[in-house]
Amino acid sequence: MASRRSQRWKKGNRKCETCTGQYRLSKHHLLPQRTFGRRNGYGTVLLCEDCHGELEKKVQKEERGIAPSERTALFYLNICAVFFHEKTGGQYDVKKTLREWEEYPHSLNH
Repeated sequence: MASRRSQRWKKGNRKCETCTGQYRLSKHHLLPQRTFGRRNGYGTVLLCEDCHGELEKKVQKEERGIAPSERTALFYLNICAVFFHEKTGGQYDVKKTLREWEEYPHSLNH
């Protein structure tokens, strides 16, 4: 059986991760490429244009008060998880997702 991650990219399963919209979809990198590089091991999520723009604004707002040296992978993953939880009306399990992300074989720091 294919994982949820691989299923969402198959034709016909393309929906925004937060609002389930199917139009103007784009990939959002869970960890910014400018900080962690293109192949950082955490991949992308599929978002509609509106949700993508909203998440990018939230990330920029959160970055303002944090020194670049303190912007760890977990910092960015937490922003994404909380955003998904808020947008899905609490249906997105933030703690479970963060636990799964922490188990990736990659360092959670730069």
